[in-house]
Amino acid sequence: MYNCTYISTAEYAAPVWKNSAHAKEVDVAVNAAVRIVSGCLKPSPIEKLYPIVGIAPPKIRREVAAEKEKTKQVEDERHPLHGHTPHHPPRLKSRKSFLRTTKVLTKTPEERIEELWKQSTSHNIPAKEEISPGSHLPYITWRALNRMRVGVSRCKKTLAKWGYTNDETCDCEEIQDEVMSVTTSAQPAP
Repeated sequence: MYNCTYISTAEYAAPVWKNSAHAKEVDVAVNAAVRIVSGCLKPSPIEKLYPIVGIAPPKIRREVAAEKEKTKQVEDERHPLHGHTPHHPPRLKSRKSFLRTTKVLTKTPEERIEELWKQSTSHNIPAKEEISPGSHLPYITWRALNRMRVGVSRCKKTLAKWGYTNDETCDCEEIQDEVMSVTTSAQPAP
């Protein structure tokens, strides 16, 4: 549902406006939707939320959409801009036509998204366009797993960090930092 509602609306005509200074304003709405879908808290790093939901970040999706459009423009004779190359310099420095700044797509869009996504991430969550493990579980359980995956949950350690409590130990006398590392590095059961 998220993919149908927010992504299609946010990416409408994206190749044309992807270089706009206002593109970040669209990202704010998409980021809020990703937080709702994943169930993660606001302090969660946004770059860790997209792999959990299984959707590439908006900037990468816009870039690939522009590359797809450029490929159509170059290869499809029926395209209205086929054979068109802008000869005049831009009127304003801030104007950057996607015809000048975008390259032709050399791979499938899915492969290109995965390639750009892997280049932009530095965390241990795999960058694939598939939903994270555990999505078949009840939403409350999946939400708790997602919060542990990103390292921001309502545990004693985080509450102490936010200043709500002074004690970092759990009721079972364990420090919850170890629980976080086990959860984020654990391999799925066969």
